[in-house]
Amino acid sequence: MKYSPSQFIFYLSLLFCNSCSQNNPIDINCDETKDLEYIYVVNGNASATIVWSGSEVFNQYSIYRDTIQNVRIQNSTFRKSFQSILRGGFVDTPLVDGRDYYYKILLEKNCNNEQSNIISSLVAEARPNNYKIIDSSSVTFSNHIKPILNSSCGVSGCHSSSEESSFSNWNDLMKEDNGVSWVIPFKSTKSHLVYHLNIDSTVAPISKPTMPSAEIQLPKEQIKVLMNWIDKGAKDENGNIPFTEIPSEGIAIVTNQGEDLAAIIDLSLKRVTRFITTGVLDTKLQPPLAPHNVTIDSKNQFYYVNLISGNKILKFNISDNKKVAELSSGIISPSQVALSITNDTGYVANFSSSQTGISTINTKTMSLIGNFLDPRMIAPHGISITPNGKYAISANQFSDNITLIDCDQQTILDVIPLSAKVSSPPTASKNFEPYQSVITKDSKFAFITCAQSNEVRVLDINQRKIVDSINVGLRPLILDITPNGEYIYVANRNSNSVSVINVSQRKVVSTIQNVGQQPHGIAISKNGNIAVVSCENLLTSEAPHHPTTGSKNIGIVILINTSTNSIIKKIEVGNFAAGVAVSH
Repeated sequence: MKYSPSQFIFYLSLLFCNSCSQNNPIDINCDETKDLEYIYVVNGNASATIVWSGSEVFNQYSIYRDTIQNVRIQNSTFRKSFQSILRGGFVDTPLVDGRDYYYKILLEKNCNNEQSNIISSLVAEARPNNYKIIDSSSVTFSNHIKPILNSSCGVSGCHSSSEESSFSNWNDLMKEDNGVSWVIPFKSTKSHLVYHLNIDSTVAPISKPTMPSAEIQLPKEQIKVLMNWIDKGAKDENGNIPFTEIPSEGIAIVTNQGEDLAAIIDLSLKRVTRFITTGVLDTKLQPPLAPHNVTIDSKNQFYYVNLISGNKILKFNISDNKKVAELSSGIISPSQVALSITNDTGYVANFSSSQTGISTINTKTMSLIGNFLDPRMIAPHGISITPNGKYAISANQFSDNITLIDCDQQTILDVIPLSAKVSSPPTASKNFEPYQSVITKDSKFAFITCAQSNEVRVLDINQRKIVDSINVGLRPLILDITPNGEYIYVANRNSNSVSVINVSQRKVVSTIQNVGQQPHGIAISKNGNIAVVSCENLLTSEAPHHPTTGSKNIGIVILINTSTNSIIKKIEVGNFAAGVAVSH
């Protein structure tokens, strides 16, 4: 429904008026005088809607308008007065589109037949515009985005320059708040600024509290312009796109298996800087192709995402996150890609109960090279390359054994059972479920998570036999080793914990509890300072920082300080946070 200005003024008066009836006398506080709580503007076409709220009721509120920010009541234009209301709204029209206007309110109080006036210290800024006709290619931050935020969000008591979460300038807007990023360049539907402005779940998720307020929402035309600016990179005044360099601490890439996304996390800023589409655009309309894991090459040039339901491997540039190639034939349910030390060959675990092999691919041409097949290896899940590049080690989840491959000769050397009790040929009975492995720096030992038996088993690679077992948490999945080779961190999915293993002692020396719901993946930063833990958050899910509707459950990423083994940050990502990799 559309209102004329006069109708809208009447509508606002009904909406905001508190105790307006003569049967409800106004309680005027004569002991003290408080300023307004807030005043903001919703810009319109040749109009501005001014909304305010007070801490106490005054006898009269008089609105004044000026064209300079330092509003002086005596030199300003009187616009309208309101009697004895706590909150109010007023539509000022006609105005000139593109011109700046500033509003202040004179507060008048009558106590014991004595009148006292104060001028509110708060100023509301308006710049009306016809957002319906703005060409998306001409949108700039200063001319179109900043006026929206300055008027409706960047006001005192909300997101002004004095607030911790400020929207007063471009740099402040690029910050994060409690693990959520207000703006994700190129992904408006994952930007929390949009969540809080939006009221249409078909456009984007909706988060509380609603901005600017629950009473008055931003017009959909302005939200559309804002989303378009974000989707084109959220550029600053000079056309610069934020977060284009690999930070000093490196990046983490986390696959969001339930939403076909990969979250890029800046480990210096400890925030999400990108969400990269890796499958279908809308997983509410189509089943996801399920990005299960991710691998970054040793030169920080490319990363590879394996779609376990889509039977694909995607190759992306790290520099700009552009997809450069994909492989969609000859692989089935790829769960992991491990790269040779030259990065030219990828070893792919085909995770399916019907699969008994590992594929190799040429990563330059993204083409299939061949397969390692053996009926003793069923549903290989995790695969690792020894630091010396000599061997590939596959954890075969449904056959309780490990495959050792000679990378130089391209042959299977052995299929090693995790226990003497494992039958050969294997049966459907799974007592260990080997999931993933990491290799010690000297390439002599592999530490293998066993999801069913809740332990990490140790393989002596040269002797080709299991030499030790270490009890950890419930259903351990992915693990990683620190760059100095001293410690291994294990994500225990069903106990919501991380076990820390001393490599030389082969025992758990610390258990980090309550890291999040269903920790799945883990990776250690290049300097060894941070353990990045991806948490599925699917079952007893942890709620987002701001109540949100219109989206799937969030995934959670936990950052752990490895010197203290304490949690230092919780970051919200997309649904079903699974695999994680860090830059080298």
